[in-house]
Amino acid sequence: MRCAIALRRASAIVIAAVAISTTSACSGGYIANVSMYERTDDPRRIVVSVGAGRCDELDRYDVHEDADSVRVEAWVNAAPHNRPCPGPLDAVKFILVEIPLGSDLGERTVVNLDGAPIPERAAYRSSPTFVEWTDDPTKIIAGIITSGCDGIDRYEVTEETDRVTIMLFLIPPSYRTRCSTPYGSWTTRTVHAEIQLSAPLGDRAVVDVAGNPIPGLTPSSTPT
Repeated sequence: MRCAIALRRASAIVIAAVAISTTSACSGGYIANVSMYERTDDPRRIVVSVGAGRCDELDRYDVHEDADSVRVEAWVNAAPHNRPCPGPLDAVKFILVEIPLGSDLGERTVVNLDGAPIPERAAYRSSPTFVEWTDDPTKIIAGIITSGCDGIDRYEVTEETDRVTIMLFLIPPSYRTRCSTPYGSWTTRTVHAEIQLSAPLGDRAVVDVAGNPIPGLTPSSTPT
């Protein structure tokens, strides 16, 4: 076990300025959720995403390594009640923490306190919130209202005679990406993907993978 003085990189997801700092002790704080990890160019370093209250700060992390796994635990200090903390009460942020390892990560599994695997940064499926028509009958815009700084990685479209099925794949931001939202992951924004069809849409329905119609909007009513 390594109880490390926490090397903390202020999250590019929720904080505009990126800074490096260290904590002064290996005690205190509450156990936080480590939601994902990302490999870096250095095989002996990973970056993990730690969920915290909007004004809480990283206290420390522990790393336990063996031949098969790397267990990462993180503790966060709650913000003092007398310190101003703007934003929604239920807003959260993600703190990006750079973790040095004793040896290359290789094929080892990164796990949390309970031994459950921590997912590696990857795209996840999500249905569009709306579609928007364009002047080109072979193109439509698929949009989704998402949280934080997640963006569209790709889309899948299936065309049939009576319908067009769309699935979007969103991806969390990389530690390499500067991304700032006012209050963290509960801040919403709209992202779009232009969908190229093989034939004019015509009167075909636009649906998600469950077959549910996706609301169609005109450009003037598109969410912002």
